[in-house]
Amino acid sequence: MPSLSARIVYQLLHVLPLRTLANTPVGLQRSRVDRWGWLFVNPGGVTTETTWVGPIESDWVYPPKADPGRVVLYLHGGGYMTGSRGTHRSLAAEVAVVGRAHTLLPEYRLAPENPFPGALEDALAAYQWLLEKGTDPLKLSIAGDSAGGGLTMALLISLRDQGLPLPASAVLFSPWTDLAGTGNSYHRLAGMDPMLSPEGLDEMATAYGGGEDLRHPLISPLYADLHGLPPVLIQVGGNEILLDDSIRMADAIRRAGGKARLQIFPHMWHVFQFFGMWLRESRQAVEDAGDFLCNSWKDC
Repeated sequence: MPSLSARIVYQLLHVLPLRTLANTPVGLQRSRVDRWGWLFVNPGGVTTETTWVGPIESDWVYPPKADPGRVVLYLHGGGYMTGSRGTHRSLAAEVAVVGRAHTLLPEYRLAPENPFPGALEDALAAYQWLLEKGTDPLKLSIAGDSAGGGLTMALLISLRDQGLPLPASAVLFSPWTDLAGTGNSYHRLAGMDPMLSPEGLDEMATAYGGGEDLRHPLISPLYADLHGLPPVLIQVGGNEILLDDSIRMADAIRRAGGKARLQIFPHMWHVFQFFGMWLRESRQAVEDAGDFLCNSWKDC
């Protein structure tokens, strides 16, 4: 049974316009998501600093008591069309706090102006920049939510295929791994998901795909060869339409010989981890992610 606070938030989310953004101008979609980001603030003691990764404006997020040797590259969500450092800084900061790690949050290019592979190229550039700065891959992890979760998987695959050092681990919050939308939950849970709609995701998938096959392995990592990747933690809500994206991704990683820990949080919604300032379920999920990161770095 979810907490009373979670039940209240769940009902409130159903009246917000986030799941009804389909078929509206992209500028309006972005402004609505930007306003959503104003609801959330950084945890106490966290500081941020703007930096440039080549042409990519980014944030360094510094939590108190951080080990500067630990680094997380955080890739924000937003369906590859919306979202920014501003909307996701608080969630990246929560991850930074539990991991006691410096966290880089890049503002990668968005569709439809910059379809695939724009976001992936920027994520790869940010990762290589961290390596060039002397970051130890054994103390480096990648995290992302929603589209950022799918982008995290695409980045891992690209790093492996290019022979670059892999990070110690990856954390995925409600990852979007199948832009073709073939999961049963895509429609089965459409009436229960207060955050996403099939129509909205279809629009975003088309924009990001830019005419490519949506089952391209670097657009939809569910269809990729997943061998040789680092351990992955996947967290997903039981009431979201991307539930099957997470279940099938975890199964596919395991079939490829990798390690995937899947946590399904009953009654929770898409990227519920945002709500740590109000909900014990969200705090527990983020704390679990911190434990996973710590264990992957082998310095707990």
